[in-house]
Amino acid sequence: MKGSCEIILKDAATGKIQKRVKHHNMLTNALTNILQPPAKFIAGANLSHWYQKMLPIYSGALGGILLFDEPLTENADNIIPDFSHCIGHAGGLYAGDNTYRGTLNTTESGPVTNGYKSVWDFSTNQANGTISAVALTSRFGGECGLLNSITEPYTNLFDDLKSYVTYSYNDEDRLYPAGRDYKDSYSAIFQLYWYFAGEFSKGIFTFFDINGTSIYVANVPWSDTLSVTDILNYSYFKPAWKKYTATHDFEYWTFSPTNDKCVILGSNSSTSQTLYYAEITADGIGNERQFTLADDNYATYNFNVNAKFEFNGYIYGMAGEQSVNFTQMYRIKVSDGSCEIIDLPKETDKLYVIMKLDDKAILKLDDSIYAFDGTEFIQTNLTTEHTPSYRENNFIYSSNYLPKPYYYDICRREDCTSLIPVVFNPYLGTINNLSEPITKTATQTMKIIYTLTNE
Repeated sequence: MKGSCEIILKDAATGKIQKRVKHHNMLTNALTNILQPPAKFIAGANLSHWYQKMLPIYSGALGGILLFDEPLTENADNIIPDFSHCIGHAGGLYAGDNTYRGTLNTTESGPVTNGYKSVWDFSTNQANGTISAVALTSRFGGECGLLNSITEPYTNLFDDLKSYVTYSYNDEDRLYPAGRDYKDSYSAIFQLYWYFAGEFSKGIFTFFDINGTSIYVANVPWSDTLSVTDILNYSYFKPAWKKYTATHDFEYWTFSPTNDKCVILGSNSSTSQTLYYAEITADGIGNERQFTLADDNYATYNFNVNAKFEFNGYIYGMAGEQSVNFTQMYRIKVSDGSCEIIDLPKETDKLYVIMKLDDKAILKLDDSIYAFDGTEFIQTNLTTEHTPSYRENNFIYSSNYLPKPYYYDICRREDCTSLIPVVFNPYLGTINNLSEPITKTATQTMKIIYTLTNE
């Protein structure tokens, strides 16, 4: 498949062409990954419905467009873009007043020899600024945009691949159900609760549970590609649990999965200045640590009020008194225990992690959602309606062994933890860095012509 992009800027008053730029693109691996999902997704996703949305490719999987003010890294595995550089986007027909979103020109779009031509129009108040790169994305990603440009209601940053059918949270309806009615030599512990730690080896899912100083870890194999012995749905897992004894008593705890480990943060009281830390991997537990907030003014680690999470080698949580709204966050470096204080962008009494995507964590503070890179908060227009089946105990999980743009939605309920397969809609399907940036102003209209052909 080969693609070429042409951008035409016209003077809105005279209709005269003021700039014309044409450039060929490169394909990323997004389309290949989408059309070859991991076998484990087959059990939990309505893929036939998903492919009906994705096909034909020109109007589904590559039926949207994203515009960026900075060049994109030309790498086939560059599939998830930087969230803060999108200045315009378009998918299907649109007649609203969104200053980012253009519309599909159905009159000029249509078949060409051995392919298809898609045309999008942007009015004088849409996608103004410098354009350095263009990328095809899914039609749904083009209609949604990225975190800095999402303003449209009822557009989805993620598609929940289970949402195409009516389902309840019964064991047979979950992708990877954990915990309900499990019987084992540790049956007193595992009748109701166990939790998803992550996919730390290809096709191996790690689960855990905690009882004081006892941490139980189990690995559940699932073929990445189907074999003759695989079934498509496990109602109950029967893993072989291994018991590990931690140095500290994790009476109160929370967990924070990353790509290569699951961090357990705990305490032996609901409010304490001492924070216990341990890492769960497929091989068990390790790297146990103990941290203490350095300044009494920042009070306690509170396990009843706010989320604590690990991100890129640091632990984050609210700093301050429980009885008042928080204005600061602590940041502990795991390698040496040093502690810093970061000002929050707004006063809040709640913090939730919605997702961790590559170099950004997406955090919800009250009703506002921010992209967080470890130090800086970037406010977004994202709302909970743009995320799949949002619940305050859920977040999106990225695995080293899960091909982008697929992700897991970790659904944590009172009596179980489940995985729901989801897909990130505004992925980079193609990358087209312009030979020279162009600047669109409020006196200009813009037409983008993208031609895809089979070569």
